Amino acid sequence: MDLAADMAQMVRDHGAGALVSARRGESDFRSLLTRTTEAGLISVLAGDASTAEHPAGQLVRRRYADSGYDLSAAQMAHRGVVCTVQALLDRQIAGTVGVRPDSMEGLTADLAFGHVLDALRDEGYSLCEVTRLAVERDAPARAVLASLFHVVYLLAKDRFQADRLVIEVNPRHVSFYKRMLGFVEHGEVWRHPVVDAPATLLSLDLSFVQGQIMLYGGQPELVRLSRNLYPMCLPMAEEAEVMRAIWSWD
Repeated sequence: MDLAADMAQMVRDHGAGALVSARRGESDFRSLLTRTTEAGLISVLAGDASTAEHPAGQLVRRRYADSGYDLSAAQMAHRGVVCTVQALLDRQIAGTVGVRPDSMEGLTADLAFGHVLDALRDEGYSLCEVTRLAVERDAPARAVLASLFHVVYLLAKDRFQADRLVIEVNPRHVSFYKRMLGFVEHGEVWRHPVVDAPATLLSLDLSFVQGQIMLYGGQPELVRLSRNLYPMCLPMAEEAEVMRAIWSWD
């Protein structure tokens, strides 16, 4: 099960809990982005951290447990290749997210929403799944989420040649994803077969993301005007450097 952890609460909540050191296994990751924010220096790296023992996996399991989900190691490793993206704040892991391109094996969301995903595929969409999203409770959630999301967008659009993101979320978090990033809801609430919890499928057209970044990227002072996270993303002019890092990965 890959329901996103409680991101709305993460953005509001800066409660107890220490940032976890990310040094163990860090050499398995490639640096894609380093940026200075009001919260400090944020670095975004990508690599393979599909095991629950990696700090990124530990963060996911702990934050999902906070939301009442118990992810086993088997569930963490389920279905398809995952590129793990992690954000470090002063070399401590502050957030992580998985990116899974569509394949013959399908996506994790096919377990509950295969009929919806097949309809999107039949319409010609190339899909990429966002999964295992977690941010430390005491991390600057907006800056971390915007940094993670911008890298996910570039990976999905350019590396994996997708034009639409999909994500499973708890229904009570739908409004957050719609308001802050522009996801659209696919209407149905299903009981997720793995964790026996309600889930809703959302998707996001990457051309919409591109337009929002063109308008607002790199202008955090416009957050009140836009009422979303896009002003906290990179300016479009800085995407080329991230793309060079992504394509040097091979």
